Amino acid sequence: MTLHEQVTDILASAVEAQECAGISVLVRRCGEEMLYTQAGMSDIASGRLIHRDSIFRLYSQSKPITAAAVMLLAERGQYAAKVFDEATQEILAGGGVPTVEFCNRLGQQPLSFQPGTHWRYSTCADILGAVVEVVSGMRFGEFLRKEFFEPLDMVDTGFYVPESKRNRLVTAYKRTENGLVPWTSTHLAVGVYDREPAFESGGAGLVSTLEDYSHFADMLLAGGTYEGRRILSPATVACMTQPQLKDAVRRDMWDSLDGYSYGHLMRICAEPGRIAGLACAGEYGWDGWLGTYFANFPG
Repeated sequence: MTLHEQVTDILASAVEAQECAGISVLVRRCGEEMLYTQAGMSDIASGRLIHRDSIFRLYSQSKPITAAAVMLLAERGQYAAKVFDEATQEILAGGGVPTVEFCNRLGQQPLSFQPGTHWRYSTCADILGAVVEVVSGMRFGEFLRKEFFEPLDMVDTGFYVPESKRNRLVTAYKRTENGLVPWTSTHLAVGVYDREPAFESGGAGLVSTLEDYSHFADMLLAGGTYEGRRILSPATVACMTQPQLKDAVRRDMWDSLDGYSYGHLMRICAEPGRIAGLACAGEYGWDGWLGTYFANFPG
């Protein structure tokens, strides 16, 4: 039995056990495709199969892209200094710098602890999306499109799904005693994709395809380049993919992340011997609430 057949059987077994309605896997090595396979449905009621161009809700797998956007601004010397300078100028002029109302509300809440002393999965990626808007002078989604999605050929990635592509949006399901049933609610103020949202969530808002996201992952593995185009500097990618947490702070991470540290909105493998799944020192990536997952193995 070939590797392709083995992986396909595993995916088919997961679908048969109703662990999911449909699933697809893409493996690339040194810029070349090693394996692609799929099983199951993108929509059970219509009998629509999962395909390579099926559009998935990324949820938290949006975070690494947000991290890259912030690092690009920092790389250009536009990050916090520019925000503070503009705020100072506005204050001296008798006004102030407006920010996203969502982030204003978050900012009214007290911090759970002094920064750097503990780790907690938070709304920081949404705050960073607002910072990108203020610094760049454009909507977060427009900045991502201009700086990442277009140069990376990520043609199906964004904060909503145009009508012409809506038949490719995978239906989300939840498991019940009566089997899989469609999930049509929202989570983290995200879940309506038929129009451009007012709140473009840096932590959970993007949709994408397996193919599109592989371009972003390839760019990171290549030290910031894609198809000869420079997206990020090698130093920026190295910074993004280095573990950042002290050992004492790592204890706050979930049990499922034992053996990992955390970098710029991504897990970073620090102790592969403590990880039950596939891992090596320096492996990094993240996943999404509805089941999306990516991992890069440098070296």
